[in-house]
This record gives sequence, structure tokens and C-alpha cells, in this order.
Amino acid sequence: MEERQTGRGFVLEGSGSFDRQTALIIDLLQDLESLAYSASSCGSLNFFLFGLTADQVASNRPWYNPQWHYENEPEIRVALDLIFSGHFNREEPGIFEPLRGTLLTHGDYYMHLADLTSYVQAQERLGELYADSDGWARKAILNVAGSGKFSSDRTIAEYASKIWGLKPCPVS
Repeated sequence: MEERQTGRGFVLEGSGSFDRQTALIIDLLQDLESLAYSASSCGSLNFFLFGLTADQVASNRPWYNPQWHYENEPEIRVALDLIFSGHFNREEPGIFEPLRGTLLTHGDYYMHLADLTSYVQAQERLGELYADSDGWARKAILNVAGSGKFSSDRTIAEYASKIWGLKPCPVS
């Protein structure tokens, strides 16, 4: 199982291709084009996406208020309160203050709090599948079998040709 949480809209196109050769994936939804591309190879039910798309983030950013999630989603409040209480950092008081600032004071630019409930739901779906060992094995095999399109050899050759304009150089 692979878990990825890249910065939405900030990943070099195709960079995710290097690590798609894994059994099951939980990943931050980047855009609908990426979803369609991955689903066409591996099947949309063989990976677990969560969160807003990059376009949704861009359109919601002007009015987004992370404080709303903190005040209205009890799981988020409990988790953040525990982190900020010093429970995990008794020897390093204040070490999580930059996190509090990033998430609650300075606007949560990447909208992590907006994605958290969706992430928890994706983890729950993954846990349900894991409890079904036959279903888990079936989906894992299908995902690996469909991952050829994401091989690093293909990706590097495509980058060399289409982006960098390079041609293969036979070695004798």
C-alpha cells in the first residue's frame, strides 16, 4: 500500500508515474484528468482518492476559512487540540506552534483541513477492504497488472522525447 499527499497543483506533471507500481494507493486528488488517466489503467476502484481538486482549491481559496473546520468538525478540533496541548512534545514545548499558525492563523494555504474528513473516509474504505483479504488481493493484483503505463522507463523515455527533445542513443 502506498500513501501519497503531494501539494496539489505543485507536482511536476508525470512525476507521480515513478511510483505507481504498487499494490494499492491512497492519494490526494490532483485533477480530473489525472483521475481519468489512472482509472483507465488501473480501474478507479483500485485506488483511494481524497480531497479537493487543484481547480476546486483555486476557486475556493478566496473565501476559505480553516477556522470553520476547526469549529464545526469535532474530529479536527479534538486532533488539533491534542497536538497543540503539548501531549506529544513534553520535551519540546511550542514545537507545534508553527503548525498551528500555518493551519489556523495564516489561512491553511494548501487547504489541508478541508481535505481531512475526506482523507479519514478514504482510510476507512481502505480498512474495510483490508478486512476482506480476497477483495484486497484482487484489487492489489489488478493495480499492479495495470501499472505498466506508469513505469519509470516509459516515463523517462517520454520526458526525454517530448519535453527535452532527446533521441535514444544506442550503446554498443
